[in-house]
Amino acid sequence: MKKWIFLMIGTLLVGGFLTACSQKSNKKTVTPKQASSKILNRSETIWQQTAYIKATANDKGKLSNMKTEKVSGNGGSSIWTTYDGKFSGNYVRTNYATIKKILKQNTEDSEYKSRFFSIKELNAVLKKAKAPIRIHNYSDLVYLKNSKIDGGQAMGFIASGHKLYALGLKYSYSATQPNGTVDRCYIFSDQGYQVPKRHYSAQQLTGRWAASDDRTDQLVMRKDWLYQSQKVGVNTQYKRIKIQNLNKIAASTLYTNTTFSYAQTQALSQGYAMPRATTQAGSDGSYIYLFVNAKTLVQIGNGSLKTYQKLTDDIETSDLPDSVLNVFDELDKQTPKYVANSLTSQSNNHYIAALTDNVNKLTAMAIQRHTQVKNVNLSGQQITISNVN
Repeated sequence: MKKWIFLMIGTLLVGGFLTACSQKSNKKTVTPKQASSKILNRSETIWQQTAYIKATANDKGKLSNMKTEKVSGNGGSSIWTTYDGKFSGNYVRTNYATIKKILKQNTEDSEYKSRFFSIKELNAVLKKAKAPIRIHNYSDLVYLKNSKIDGGQAMGFIASGHKLYALGLKYSYSATQPNGTVDRCYIFSDQGYQVPKRHYSAQQLTGRWAASDDRTDQLVMRKDWLYQSQKVGVNTQYKRIKIQNLNKIAASTLYTNTTFSYAQTQALSQGYAMPRATTQAGSDGSYIYLFVNAKTLVQIGNGSLKTYQKLTDDIETSDLPDSVLNVFDELDKQTPKYVANSLTSQSNNHYIAALTDNVNKLTAMAIQRHTQVKNVNLSGQQITISNVN
């Protein structure tokens, strides 16, 4: 009887061991390429450069003194946005052989020689970057060529966790000329900045907003426009900024837009980013106005940051009379091609209006806009428009 019991226990133990081994053997190993692809295939990730690794080349091409240097987000870093497996800018994916051929064609002065990094050398820089991954083949990396001109990125990309690594693929050196530093790797992170965590409609953002440090500095959000009044001599100027809903812009259009790319860099320099999915923001050409949430708005300039808090849903204020709003509304009806972005009061319900054919300054360069200046007279609810003499 005891033998039978021991035999049963032994059978169960062996069976359990075989089952565990079977389960272990059925687990699939995730390769670095697969792990990276999962990250890069997200609908949107904004990457900000945080550091880079450089080395020194001698006259024989030998590299030494590999160092990591941090990059300040205060205007000194570069950015990438990855979305659905694509990269921002006019780039398309290619393979190592193609990018190597492109880089070979871009030869430098005859005084210099070029050399491509081996897999071992690429893994050495990943180790220096404290990356938890290593590559096995050149095909583990993502390569980019320009879709508009003959050229490409001289680096291979791979993502892991919250980091994106851009590995330099080649370097140049000279036996007769001074040798500079060699950039081995650029390190990017998808952390360290604030974003609008959800999308808010224009209606939810409608109301009066006041600067946190000055309650008299107020803005009014109304019908996709942000209004502001200020004294210009003895007159008052009423400016308005078009607030753009970025999720209405196609990803392929937004992420290849150089004006928006610059604005994104400007926002990141102050610790904010503008994801396509959730952003309501605008620009007057000097400042970016970004709604962080339904109660917080930030004004971002070159090296400056101001925070506004929502006071009320009510837009009524003596700083922005109904008559001014009426003039803007009537101009929108009568001049659909040219849109008023400012009114300057004169006298007796007379205004000077500045009109433009492109108010989307967050995504359109100044040279892409044409402007007009008009006289506007208000009588009751009606306006008359004439040329400025």
